Amino acid sequence: MTIRIVDILVIIILSLLTYGFLNKSSLIDKRKNIIAVIVVMALCSFLILWKTDRGPMQSIYVSMFYLLGLISVVDFFKKEIYLELFIAAVPLIILNIILFIDNWDLKKLIFTMGVILFFIIIGFLFRNSIGFGDILLFILLILAFEFQTAIFLILLSFMLSGMYGLILFSARKVTKGYEIPLTPFLLTAYMIFIIL
Repeated sequence: MTIRIVDILVIIILSLLTYGFLNKSSLIDKRKNIIAVIVVMALCSFLILWKTDRGPMQSIYVSMFYLLGLISVVDFFKKEIYLELFIAAVPLIILNIILFIDNWDLKKLIFTMGVILFFIIIGFLFRNSIGFGDILLFILLILAFEFQTAIFLILLSFMLSGMYGLILFSARKVTKGYEIPLTPFLLTAYMIFIIL
């Protein structure tokens, strides 16, 4: 395992951007809570660097973690997903596709577009169950990772959120119409994927 200077600089820059975003958006009220979130994200980033020995791919995994972390915090507190955070992911996705995804042939491209269309249709059919931001996040994952990895992350996040919902419902903490933010479970699934 090697942690490069570039990876440490990426973590520092992403931590500063995260601090600025959380401080400006006033999602978390006290500065010490914002710093606690950033420290946890930085420690998880070092765990990602420790568990992955993939060279330049490490920085992409860490950047994706910070992006999912920010989206999760917003979704948890506001039950919304900001489009600006998706726009920040575009350069990351382009870099990942150009450098690291092998064998992009026409069949795979058509299949990926079909899956993206499927998620958009699901979003319209189940408008009250799955938010459009969640659908955009699924599309982001399919474009940012290999297809099997993205599907694994999506399915695992649904399983984790379903188990959490069942626990809350059986403990009578929530009623039937309670909305559970999905992105914190997607972040958890991402960390499980990295650790395993």
